[in-house]
Amino acid sequence: MANLSDTVKNTRRIILGFLLFSAIVLLGQWLISMFGDDIIGPGPSEASYYLSPNAAASSYSRFPFDSLITLNQQAPEFVKVGDFPTNLPNSINVYNIKEKVINLSTVERASRQAETLELNPNYQRIDANIYRWSDETNQLTLEFNRADFSVKIRSDFLRAAQTPLESENLDEEAIIQSAKQIASRLEMSNDPLQNGEARVDYAIVTQDRKLQSVETIEEAQLVRVILYENMQSATLRQTAPKNIPNPPENIDSIVRRPDFETGSIVMYLNGEARGVENLVWLDHVPMEYKENTNPTTQTTQKQPYDTDIYPVIEVGTAFEMIKAGKDGAYLASLVKRGKNVFDDYEPLNVKKFSFDAAKTRVIYIQPDNWDHLNPDVEWDAHLYAYYLFEGVALLDNGEADFAFLVDIVPQ
Repeated sequence: MANLSDTVKNTRRIILGFLLFSAIVLLGQWLISMFGDDIIGPGPSEASYYLSPNAAASSYSRFPFDSLITLNQQAPEFVKVGDFPTNLPNSINVYNIKEKVINLSTVERASRQAETLELNPNYQRIDANIYRWSDETNQLTLEFNRADFSVKIRSDFLRAAQTPLESENLDEEAIIQSAKQIASRLEMSNDPLQNGEARVDYAIVTQDRKLQSVETIEEAQLVRVILYENMQSATLRQTAPKNIPNPPENIDSIVRRPDFETGSIVMYLNGEARGVENLVWLDHVPMEYKENTNPTTQTTQKQPYDTDIYPVIEVGTAFEMIKAGKDGAYLASLVKRGKNVFDDYEPLNVKKFSFDAAKTRVIYIQPDNWDHLNPDVEWDAHLYAYYLFEGVALLDNGEADFAFLVDIVPQ
């Protein structure tokens, strides 16, 4: 039978053990808070902050993206340089596109666009879907296609080149801001476009009315501006602890058209490049996304648009799909350095694809058109998500910039 002395000793041991355990826990927490960068470090676990418990288990219908053809007689070498980003998410927002509803207001908007351009208010019906407005001399026209809501504004490039860019008062950022303001005046803008990326190319016009790229604004007669939308591709489902280095944030991704370099709006400007009076040429295929009508959200930031959430394949697996030539991997762009950027695609013989792994990111590709009334069009009302891999290709006679796309949602 234990006496009082033994009981006191055992109690002391229990208390001391508890105090020692508590001290170790507190020390560990202090070390994490002070030296978290060294203890935790960035890694694939960061992606878990994007994963939703409601991520869909099945995939959506695939977009029939056509891979570019090369002149290769044998398989090129594939080389990865560097490491893939550690903050790529493991789930993706897939946006639902509204179906078109044709009504009088759609034509009225095109009519207001024609009025902004000071065109004749009386339109021509070219066919069942196409409406055309023009100026008094028929040198500037606007065509609206009610089947897909696309807008085309056209004038003669050679005539426009007679009022070349005034390079002294222009820079690339000013041109982009002017292009976005023109889009707003023509009622073609939205938040994803205003917050999106842009591309600027300078051009001269040859006597046969073809465009030739030039390097500087001082050489240019016209400027092409491509405006892209940005959509949130990954939304935080929980707040990351402060002790994680480079804590993950909501991710925005560029939206491109099936013609890979093209965005929501492509326009050409001349002269001061400041307003609709300098607009030479424009293409716009609008996409409208379903609004988020759910008043509650599991994210740290309410999404303005309705999304489905899908798990994604791992980026290393996507890279292996490219190397193996599997379905779901596409050569989207291959442009020889020094080539006229306005020329059509030219197949090349590639010896080696050298991938800059750090540039890998997520992007969206819009469907080819919005013509859901046409039964021959493959359209399932989604904005399609892909991994984008970029790098430099070694050719027989030079180098080329390339881009591969890989379906990010597993089949």
